[in-house]
Amino acid sequence: MPDPPRMIGGGLGGWDPGEWTDDTQMAICIAEVTATGDFDLAAIAGQFLYWFGRHPPDVGNQTRAVLGPYRSGDDLTAIAAAHYERNPRNAAGNGS
Repeated sequence: MPDPPRMIGGGLGGWDPGEWTDDTQMAICIAEVTATGDFDLAAIAGQFLYWFGRHPPDVGNQTRAVLGPYRSGDDLTAIAAAHYERNPRNAAGNGS
C-alpha cells in the first residue's frame, strides 16, 4: 500500500509543512459558506476579506488587486468588475 499523501512543505513557494496556496484557502472560504446550505456571495466575499486581512503568505497579484481595496462583502462584485474592465486581458484568474 502506498504512503498516504502528506503536506511536507517546499515546492515552488517554499511552503512550510501544512501550508496551503491562496487557491486552496479561497476554496475553503467558499466551502465554509456553502456548507451551511447557503450560497450568499456577500458572505463568501466576507470570508475572502477575513482571510486576506490575516496577511496570508501567498496572495496572487490579481487576487491582491481585487481584495486590497474592498472593505465589505457587498463591495466585491463591483470591485472585481471594475478590475476586469481596466485589465480585460489580465484579470481572469481564479482569485480576481
